[in-house]
Parts: sequence; structure tokens; C-alpha cells
Amino acid sequence: MEIYSVQINKEGFYATPERERAFFISIAHLANEIHALLRSLLYSHNTPAQNNAEENGRVTLTLMFAKLLAGKV
Repeated sequence: MEIYSVQINKEGFYATPERERAFFISIAHLANEIHALLRSLLYSHNTPAQNNAEENGRVTLTLMFAKLLAGKV
């Protein structure tokens, strides 16, 4: 996968139509939410548990983050 970085200055951003600006901001917000949920899911799954209760809590958190992430996608 190739990732392209594009720099947009303020004047160029405001030169685009309002609907396109709203779409761009919405897509950026969605990408941030997905990234935060994915990081939370990985953190809740990859840390070792000290006892059974903590393991059950981590499994519950992992499933909750997985459901939220599936709903966003």
C-alpha cells in the first residue's frame, strides 16, 4: 500500500466548494476514530493479565472495541 502525503494551505482549502470541505473533514474524522479504536483494541488484547478476573475484563474490552470498530467500518 502506498500512502501519499498532500499539503493543503488554508487558501486552497477554502477555495474548494463547501460540500467538499465538509466531506474532507468528515473522512478525516472517521479515519481518526478508526485509528483510535484500532489502537485501543490492540492495547486491550496484547497486554498480559495477572489473574482470571483481569483476563475476563480484557476479553470484554477487546470484544467491545471489535464491535465498535466493525460498526465504524
